Amino acid sequence: MEGTDRGACVRVLIRCEIGGNHGMGHAVRMRALAYALEGRGTQVGFVTTTPALAAFVALLPVVEERYLNMALMPPSRTCDVYIIDTKDPCHSDRRWRARGIQIVRIDDPSATPETCDLLIGPCSHWDEAVVQRLRLDFGERLLYGWEYVMLDPKVTAQGPVPYAERVNGPLVFCAGGSDSDGLLRRMYHWAAFLKIPAPLVFLQGRYAVDGPVASDGHAARSNLWVEPFDRRWLHTAALAVGMFGITTYECLWYGTPMLCFARTEHDAQRIVALSHETGGAIIPGGLFDPGLDLQERFVRAVENAWGKRARRHAMSRGSAGLIDGHGSRRIAAAILDLKG
Repeated sequence: MEGTDRGACVRVLIRCEIGGNHGMGHAVRMRALAYALEGRGTQVGFVTTTPALAAFVALLPVVEERYLNMALMPPSRTCDVYIIDTKDPCHSDRRWRARGIQIVRIDDPSATPETCDLLIGPCSHWDEAVVQRLRLDFGERLLYGWEYVMLDPKVTAQGPVPYAERVNGPLVFCAGGSDSDGLLRRMYHWAAFLKIPAPLVFLQGRYAVDGPVASDGHAARSNLWVEPFDRRWLHTAALAVGMFGITTYECLWYGTPMLCFARTEHDAQRIVALSHETGGAIIPGGLFDPGLDLQERFVRAVENAWGKRARRHAMSRGSAGLIDGHGSRRIAAAILDLKG
């Protein structure tokens, strides 16, 4: 195929992390992009500071950053394109570019044409003024919006379940893959005050820093339980309650209404922007500050979202078609276009 021939001689290295304060979102979308690139015949590998990434990306090669010595490695053994999707600062951009290696940055509105050759905004929550500035700076080298949202192929393999079939389904809580602030545990204990008869399911992240959420203290509530994170719960949920991240976009794909909380003020602004962009397909829950006692506000927000059945129906309808599931393939094609 034309796409396969074009990618056969291109070597791509992806920088991302997983677990701890990094969460899982970066690794999830970069694994999806890696699969799309491999499907076009591209050689793909990862570089990271978190060894746990190796198990997550399975058969794809991974090297720890401390073993990647750019000063000693000849250009013939590096790569053609270096993709960066990390919260950590990367100081090697100039060294990579000096070797003729092209830089792709993911979800970094602070990037400039001097620091990368292609900027990807796989989202729809950046400030509009920032987007306009970046369009002037990057021109066609900025790819931003719904069509570039990258989702796990296991997610896009499942279409939305009609909301009428799950309006009385479970209320699902999640706090990310690593939940570095232990927020799921707090949600779990606050659930004792919820007056909601539906099943209450708490999804434990694979890399939870705070350890497993114990099922003690709620023995009298037969409608509450803890499960390992499994997107099938989100797929059939009547309402999801969680933190802003890639799960937010997965819920939009599934047509699952979401009450969305933020770990930072910046994320709180992003959630409001995304709610406006989607016509209210997600509900902003505000800042979830682990240093504050938010039990009353949390319980009120959850009960209010659950009690408005008609609004939940409208939220599910509003998310239909926003994401088409082809973002990874579009980005893979754009990356190969960098190499002609």
